Amino acid sequence: MRNKLTKLIAVIIIVTISQGAYAKIWRLNNNGNNQIPAITADFPASTTLQQAHDNASVASGDTLHVEQSPTTYGNCVFTKRLVVIGPGYYLAANPNTQVNTSWGATVGNLTFYTAGAASTQVFGLTTGNVYMGVNNLLIARCNITGAVYIGNTSTGNIDGMTLRQNLINPNTNAVISNSGTGIITNMTIQNNIINGGSYYAGISLGNNTSGIIKSNIVQCYYGPINVYNFYVVNNITYSATSSGNTFNNCNIEFNSGTIAGHFQAPAGSNNTIGSGNLVKSQAQVNYVGGTSPDGIFQLNSASEVKGVGKDGVDLGVYAGDYPYKLSGIAPVPNIYGLVIDPITAGAASIHVTVTAKGNN
Repeated sequence: MRNKLTKLIAVIIIVTISQGAYAKIWRLNNNGNNQIPAITADFPASTTLQQAHDNASVASGDTLHVEQSPTTYGNCVFTKRLVVIGPGYYLAANPNTQVNTSWGATVGNLTFYTAGAASTQVFGLTTGNVYMGVNNLLIARCNITGAVYIGNTSTGNIDGMTLRQNLINPNTNAVISNSGTGIITNMTIQNNIINGGSYYAGISLGNNTSGIIKSNIVQCYYGPINVYNFYVVNNITYSATSSGNTFNNCNIEFNSGTIAGHFQAPAGSNNTIGSGNLVKSQAQVNYVGGTSPDGIFQLNSASEVKGVGKDGVDLGVYAGDYPYKLSGIAPVPNIYGLVIDPITAGAASIHVTVTAKGNN
């Protein structure tokens, strides 16, 4: 039955995600720590994410399905355009996530510096550091436990990268510039929960980077955001001190911060401070709280930042074009319920009830 269920999940993913006429989906499963040996996949149980990526049969445009395991799949330096799909994170903390809520899929640092990795998409993994440095890269619905470095280490220009619907919770800086001097355009940072480590930055990017910062929650000890050349809208920020945000050459409207120095009177110069920027305490923002690490940031019905964003949307991560998805479930159908009726000796068939849902 376990193998039949695995095949059913694979079929759903194949039907849902089209990567071209010749693209293939590969399964990676190293779950040898389970009482049941690793489910037979396309690679041996000892295969790391890097080894699967490097396999000569895995071509640009293919999909790597990284399955649930208590064992890390390790670091990966990408040189191919792939779609990488994990099962999500904090699966036991939120409803209707996966049949098995014991594990997600953990990897180490992910590095995207080589042009061949442009347009890669990554969903549903727990990662270490993420190094974003190629055109049209999408990192979405991941639990990022390290820093996100924007830009590569060279002088090359980069366009169209997106960091979306992630939980970014490092013990250091969260989203920061890399050491390269190339120009980074159309950078989108959207619907992320960003918690800078103690005494570190939330979003801090140099003047070589421009784009949009939209519908995020950014929390840290000092000023949460320090950027140039961005359109900043529908965000919620919190700082534990009286430090404000710093903007230069930015357009800022419809945001909420815990002090006026976040959005109404930030540090910096040449900004356009539009309407709708509010000062609201954490009590006025009024999250639902609870025990879910990402669900706690949903707004209560009495929240004073509901319906006050651009075009009347709520502020924060659970609204807008790409609302945050609990547990980072990837945008493919997932099976979260399985009931097998009792099986009698000699039965010609069995009755199985599978509960699934879409996750766009």
